[in-house]
Amino acid sequence: MIIDPNAVIDTDKELYFIEYGSKLVRKISLIPGSAAETVVNMTGKEAHGMAYDSVNKKIYYCDFQNANAGKIWRMDADGSNPVEVLSGLSAPYGVALNLAEGKMYIADGANVSRANLDGSGFEKSFIPVFGGALRAIGFNSKTNIIYFYEVNNEDLYAAKSDGTGAGKIIEGAYGYGIFVDVVNQKIYYDDRRKTGIMQANADGSGIVKIANVAGNRGGSGITVDYKDNKLYWAETNNGLIKRSNLDGTGAETFLSGVNNPRGMFIK
Repeated sequence: MIIDPNAVIDTDKELYFIEYGSKLVRKISLIPGSAAETVVNMTGKEAHGMAYDSVNKKIYYCDFQNANAGKIWRMDADGSNPVEVLSGLSAPYGVALNLAEGKMYIADGANVSRANLDGSGFEKSFIPVFGGALRAIGFNSKTNIIYFYEVNNEDLYAAKSDGTGAGKIIEGAYGYGIFVDVVNQKIYYDDRRKTGIMQANADGSGIVKIANVAGNRGGSGITVDYKDNKLYWAETNNGLIKRSNLDGTGAETFLSGVNNPRGMFIK
């Protein structure tokens, strides 16, 4: 028998997250007892949203350091080879990837902006939201639907991947995080008016509050571990990353003492 000590076991999933207060992208194994480690230092950048290209093994993240000069950066999963792939954004808070069509969608001020994954073909006002302030975005790769969160009027929208058919599916919701569960056709989002993490069907119906967030401190990062059917979310200003079953039961603190956690994904 030959044992490879460096082999990646299927159960060794990793949670990547932005530690905004420390200007870091960090990761931690989902194996109990693991410690977080730094992937890359982001000094000089202001990052909120992050997405993972599982085909090309690339991380994309937003940078809203300079007003009306926002950027999207891409790097390898280990933090190496950073590339500025897109600039000229207003205030990019979230990015979602449509790998089948080779597109990225950005929650960018009063617009959903769109570009190719390499940053070419930039369409700043791909879906305009008059008077809006977009803070999160997600994509359903099975139905080709984009979801985006607007906080001035407090609405959650959906649109087709070509930008048509945009409309509100949830009204009166204020938050900074969305996760699209393509396996179970659910959406998870934080609603700071209701001080919790919400679950809804993909069409916006069947809204249920599945977790409380103490002190209305947000869920600026939300993701799912499909192997163990666990939901993870960031309690941004509480310095916590928490997890539960997909229905909200069994909620527990996964990681504490995190300096302002934000966008996250699991790979």
